[in-house]
Amino acid sequence: MSCVLTVVGENFDVDTFVAISGLSPHTVWYKGEPRNKRGELNQKNGFNLSVSDAEFNDFNNQVSDTLLFLSQNADKLQLLKTVEIEFATLDFGVDTANNNGMYKGFYLPPSLVEAAAAFGIGVKVTVYLSDED
Repeated sequence: MSCVLTVVGENFDVDTFVAISGLSPHTVWYKGEPRNKRGELNQKNGFNLSVSDAEFNDFNNQVSDTLLFLSQNADKLQLLKTVEIEFATLDFGVDTANNNGMYKGFYLPPSLVEAAAAFGIGVKVTVYLSDED
């Protein structure tokens, strides 16, 4: 899962949204339930949904997959504007392998930013440090 859609809200009715939208999250969580093995509790409701399975070092394909997902699921994603959420984000996971210690940037094309923004979805890039050659 190199790009994940995350939707979160304190009063977000995840189950109803999933049932109405037809989206199939891979992870759903609920406020008040255990969040981890340390016994910390979730403070909000939410879900994660895989948008791209491209490799972490294949950012261009992650973007292409995500644009296709946004296009193919426009009617479902439009429903995000009708429910009480705090945020929705597309999180692109990328690694830093083979950058020889140099700066590495990731270009977010206007088509991606505009398509995400049309549904009230933010975009972020999470960089994973890698020691691979």
